[in-house]
Amino acid sequence: MNAAQRSFQGGNDKRLMEDLARRNLAANLHVTDLPYRFSSSALDDPENARLWFDREGQLAAWAMLQVPFWTLDYVCAPEVEVDLHPEMLAWADRRARESLDTGQGHPCWFANVFSGQANRIRDLEAAGYKWQGNVGEDSLAKVLMLHAGQTPVKMYQPPAGFTVRPLASMDEAPDYVALHRAVFESTTMTEEWRRRTLLHPDYQPDLDLVVEAPDGRLAAFCIC
Repeated sequence: MNAAQRSFQGGNDKRLMEDLARRNLAANLHVTDLPYRFSSSALDDPENARLWFDREGQLAAWAMLQVPFWTLDYVCAPEVEVDLHPEMLAWADRRARESLDTGQGHPCWFANVFSGQANRIRDLEAAGYKWQGNVGEDSLAKVLMLHAGQTPVKMYQPPAGFTVRPLASMDEAPDYVALHRAVFESTTMTEEWRRRTLLHPDYQPDLDLVVEAPDGRLAAFCIC
């Protein structure tokens, strides 16, 4: 396929990228959380993302080095995947090598793939990726679980003095970041990232929960 390609160019590209992902739900692990992922520091450098367009100028595929997660995020329309997927992986490899001395580089990158996606697995292995599910003590695999929406949800009461509530918008972003860093023992979460999630058009406050301790400090969080 003779596809035009270019680097990421801002907010409208995010909307195009999210729309392509939503049209291909079954083929991609990360779809509903793209607003959160697109708010990360990765897109501070537009060269970390690449977009491919078909002859009609419609977005056909995109790839992004998601720096905080050490992950290659990408979406490709099924009708062009055979042609574009190897090209996308080749771009990611070049960009990963370029980023080694920029402060954004990593010694390895991970790609998410479902076990039934034989063609993607073949292309990934040809590009040098190796399955991490059987490497011994540090094996890594993800499990996709489904929960029927009609199943009754059991109600739980928090311990005395603790309150479950939505995050208090921008004012509480610094406290959230401090808790996130403590929980994950990582500094990848930043106030800038968290504030961008709060400003995203798809943000839903009732799915951004924290637990307030009796002394007023944040004790836990859950974001959906």
